[in-house]
Amino acid sequence: EDWWVVVLDVVNQMVPSTVFLVPLAETARQLWRELARNKQGLEGLERDIELQGRLLRALVPAPISKRLMSGEETRIADDHKAASVLFVYVPDVDEVMARHGETATIDWLNSLFAKLDGCVCSWTEGSRSSANRSSSEEGDRPALPILTKVETFSNFYLAVSIGEEEADGEDDEAVPLWERQHVGHAESAVMGALRMAEAARGVQRPDGQRTVVKFGVNSGPLCAGVVSIHAPRWSVFGDTVNVGSRMASTSSPCIAATHVQLSNATA
Repeated sequence: EDWWVVVLDVVNQMVPSTVFLVPLAETARQLWRELARNKQGLEGLERDIELQGRLLRALVPAPISKRLMSGEETRIADDHKAASVLFVYVPDVDEVMARHGETATIDWLNSLFAKLDGCVCSWTEGSRSSANRSSSEEGDRPALPILTKVETFSNFYLAVSIGEEEADGEDDEAVPLWERQHVGHAESAVMGALRMAEAARGVQRPDGQRTVVKFGVNSGPLCAGVVSIHAPRWSVFGDTVNVGSRMASTSSPCIAATHVQLSNATA
């Protein structure tokens, strides 16, 4: 055959394939670039979600944050029949502020409340460790309920210990549920107060004197729920909380010895 016939035959075979492959290769490159951009976007989204989760867990307890992040809860208000509230009252705040100013007072309270936070965290971790041991070692004493920080307000620090709810059919109508179960959560609140008293002794006021605090504990039913949508706060409500606050404000200060004022319901 003539050479030009061979060339035409080769061109006939290659041109359709080239016309098909070039757009395919370009499409593959575009898809690859799009996947890379999507991967970066997903990684950024995961970091944002994790940051939001950490911020939410700093505002509310972990179980409540999970319920909020799941989107299933439109209103969180849980009734608890067995709980103990622990109030810590700092009686000298106004005096210290008048003498040393707001900045020094805030620094002092921040140091004190950080110590109290550490006591709550260590007690919680200890309770969880005890729970793990109890589940693996038969006959061990049941783990005490954890102690959860609720909030700080001016010269008050509030924590709560909520008892385990009994299953249906186990109620004894002659004895209130909180009274039958108060031993565990009341002990958690009192033991937490003892740890806090020891920690507070290591915090000095701006004038160099030792920090004095008052403790009050009360037990009974309460309601715990999330208030507000923007900057939500988990808090506790009810007469049990009000009485606990009065127990702390009227308690004897911890000066030479530790004193925790217990209500009749807790004692």
